[in-house]
Amino acid sequence: MPASTLLKSVVVSSAPALGALLLCWASQACSPHADHEETHTHADEPEEEPRRKVTAYGANALVFIEHPHLVRGELAEYWVHVTVLDSGAPLTQGTLTLRVGDESFVNSQPTRDGLYIVQGSVTRSGWPQATLEIAGPQLTTSVALGEWSVHADRASARAQALAEAASA
Repeated sequence: MPASTLLKSVVVSSAPALGALLLCWASQACSPHADHEETHTHADEPEEEPRRKVTAYGANALVFIEHPHLVRGELAEYWVHVTVLDSGAPLTQGTLTLRVGDESFVNSQPTRDGLYIVQGSVTRSGWPQATLEIAGPQLTTSVALGEWSVHADRASARAQALAEAASA
């Protein structure tokens, strides 16, 4: 077998492993605080509620999103990491539109390569469909994110978050 064919075979067969490696990296690097070491303690701060993590593949994108459990009317911050699958590179340019039901939240400026922070609040509780639309020179695609739970109050959101954390 020629070396070029063997290399292509190794690269193609390694694609799932590459995706898993990128996902692992994204879960660690997605936090806005990942660029500095923690040198202070948070003993006097209330315990942070576990964040929801969503991973999805589009036609040419790997998307990893962290966000709080959603509560109707509360502002939420979504940490959206996008990797372009053709190149394995983080998305550095483009506009992201996160749609949760009828609501749309947009950001055109990454916090750093591959990481966009999108903010918005959902006005109705329930189980709306979520999608991420990406439009830019590196990538134009839409990624289905499935149904997301939007709670009527913080107590039910916290109960779900703690139950999910306990079962993980």
